Amino acid sequence: MATFSDESFSKFAEEYINSDLSPWTFFVEATNFKIYRRRFEPKPALFEYRVIGGYPDIPAKVLTKVYLDLDFRQKWDKNMLCYKELGSKEVLHFVMKYPWPLSNRDYVYQMKLKTLQAAQDRTLLVIQGDSVQSYQVPVFEPPSNGVIRIDNYRQNIVIEDDGKGGSLVQVKSKA
Repeated sequence: MATFSDESFSKFAEEYINSDLSPWTFFVEATNFKIYRRRFEPKPALFEYRVIGGYPDIPAKVLTKVYLDLDFRQKWDKNMLCYKELGSKEVLHFVMKYPWPLSNRDYVYQMKLKTLQAAQDRTLLVIQGDSVQSYQVPVFEPPSNGVIRIDNYRQNIVIEDDGKGGSLVQVKSKA
């Protein structure tokens, strides 16, 4: 199963604090967010994505709770079709809706939250997620018919209060 070391949390927090976008190419802008991408070196046909932005009206702790509460997520995320815990709250199977003509995707995934203290009394809420393979969990959900299993997905998120009642967010993901 994915193991999230203290070092891996600290490393991504440091990446967030000292954000260097030079290896990234601007991709698209959405409300309150900019998205960058770069080719994923072991598989140059794939991309890694970096999302930077925030929510001016949602405090960091609230945003983190909303993101991790998958029962609630099913209410606000129209693309999340279903989820199931596989032996623990950290190991999950979930199915995501993709637009036609693409097939829906499913993930067997482990997530963990760690709160880190940074300089100047900054509190960083760091979430790491990584794919889990079938042999790593006692209860495994086989892929559904017509759904594509994404078995190599990694996501790192840092959420921090912006000092004005909102939150700053940075996400790095690869599939």
